[in-house]
Amino acid sequence: PAIHDASLIALKSLLSAQFANGGFPQGWKAPASPQPILKASYPDYDWRTENRIKEYWDYYTLNDGLAGDVLATLKLAEEVYADPAYRSAMLKLGDFLILAQMPEPQPAWAQQYNFQMHPMWARKFEPPSVVGSESVDVIETLMQLCELTGDKKYLTPIPPALAWLKRSQLPDGRTARFYELQTN
Repeated sequence: PAIHDASLIALKSLLSAQFANGGFPQGWKAPASPQPILKASYPDYDWRTENRIKEYWDYYTLNDGLAGDVLATLKLAEEVYADPAYRSAMLKLGDFLILAQMPEPQPAWAQQYNFQMHPMWARKFEPPSVVGSESVDVIETLMQLCELTGDKKYLTPIPPALAWLKRSQLPDGRTARFYELQTN
């Protein structure tokens, strides 16, 4: 019973950390604060020097496979506890992933977003950028959501993202860790 209770407390905390737009922070101490629901865009300020935020983990995060890991957790919770709240959270996550896709010329994803849905600084070596690894994680997560729900809207972001990944490959066929905003 103690493990069961602890799991439910952890899952309740996870659900309360989800923002209204469906995104999740990297870590949390309290329920998500209300934020406007916006689509991802490029910042109109000098992202190289401005808006470095010390507590970046409080903002929308896709870093380190968050999308896939959170989806797997919510899916398992739905199977184990048969609570519709977990399915609702999965659908909201999918909606966030669609919102978080950057527009052309880089229709992929960043690892961290501020509340204006601009890519933002995380750690000192993680500049605002479009990233290959997290973009692949998001693509896989969107495919899983389509499989779970049958809703093809989760597939719509994938073709432009795959085209960007293909044209952004390095000579050896790999992708870079970070791509400078708008210029690659």
